[in-house]
Amino acid sequence: MRHAPVQIVEHTMARSKSRTRRANRHAERRAELGLINLNAAGVDVGAKVHFVAVPVDRNDQPVRRFGAFTADLYQVADWLSRCGIVAWRLARRALV
Repeated sequence: MRHAPVQIVEHTMARSKSRTRRANRHAERRAELGLINLNAAGVDVGAKVHFVAVPVDRNDQPVRRFGAFTADLYQVADWLSRCGIVAWRLARRALV
């Protein structure tokens, strides 16, 4: 089963000077952080779909969309295994 590619859309907001400075400080802190686990993936958990991201050097399509049923989760596990992933981080954002 092939899934439609995920489109990532960037949106630029006008920022105040203090907000820009704060963002720059955060970017500097992130730059100081080293990579901890090169074999990790991120999973955005949803009620109906999950988005799974692996490092860009592991797959031609590093972000994929999967369903939330058991068969879909087996596909996630298989894909992560083929990509050499041994750890993952789950995140769920509540929509308000």
